[in-house]
Amino acid sequence: MDSEQSQHETVPSILASEITIQEIEKHMALCHPQEGCGILFGGMGQSGWRIDGFEPCRNMSREPGRSFQLDPAVWIKHSFSPRLLGIVHSHPVSAAAPSPEDMKQLQSFGAMIRVYVIVSSQKNSSNLSAYTVELVEQGVYALRKCALLRMA
Repeated sequence: MDSEQSQHETVPSILASEITIQEIEKHMALCHPQEGCGILFGGMGQSGWRIDGFEPCRNMSREPGRSFQLDPAVWIKHSFSPRLLGIVHSHPVSAAAPSPEDMKQLQSFGAMIRVYVIVSSQKNSSNLSAYTVELVEQGVYALRKCALLRMA
């Protein structure tokens, strides 16, 4: 592939139901100014990953204004579900982009999820960014930016 083709490579997309996105945004707003978090459910559709469910979790972090830790009781309850698709958390004071801490934590559970969503919940509005989880080498996971498409 030449450099011109690679510059125009198609960005993969993730579909999410409008109701699920609204539930996520509502939970993150309720958690503000702390980081909110939750579990995403869904599966593979005809055109890629499809998010159609959300389970809010308590943030059990010792510093919930700066990091998140899923409530172990909720995480364990869903961790072996065939519908477990990913996780979502908010950045109350920064962009919806992975932080160094996010990437560090991803290495612990990257094998269990396929989708990672970050919500920037600043100034009474939210911005969602979606990523697929990819294994880049033995035991090392990375995030690949995707388009998040809303569906009815």
